[in-house]
Amino acid sequence: MTPYYRNEVRKMDDKLGLDEPAAYCAAMLLCAINHGAYTETVIDKTGVPAEVGNEIAERLRQQRIWVGPQTHHSGWDDPETGGIAFWMDVNVGLGFMERAKPKKKIRSSKIGSVANRGGVK
Repeated sequence: MTPYYRNEVRKMDDKLGLDEPAAYCAAMLLCAINHGAYTETVIDKTGVPAEVGNEIAERLRQQRIWVGPQTHHSGWDDPETGGIAFWMDVNVGLGFMERAKPKKKIRSSKIGSVANRGGVK
């Protein structure tokens, strides 16, 4: 990992080994905020080994944290929960967790709906 991202990750967690996948994923997420979620660019700027970086990037895309060039994070800037949210997204990138699926809107038909049958008052 490059010195800049080693330092940034170290500021966030001084106990995390800097050659661990979690540190690589953290560096990639931080980099993508500034440079876009472009896998090759992020790997190049962070110095994350390509094999590991490609696996992390694929998971981030599958789980919709990286969508196109954007990072859709879960509130890292929240003063109370931002740190937790960031490390949760790291765990998603590592494959330990999955991001919650968006809730589908339920379309109700006027014909046959509970409300139209007198079931809701």
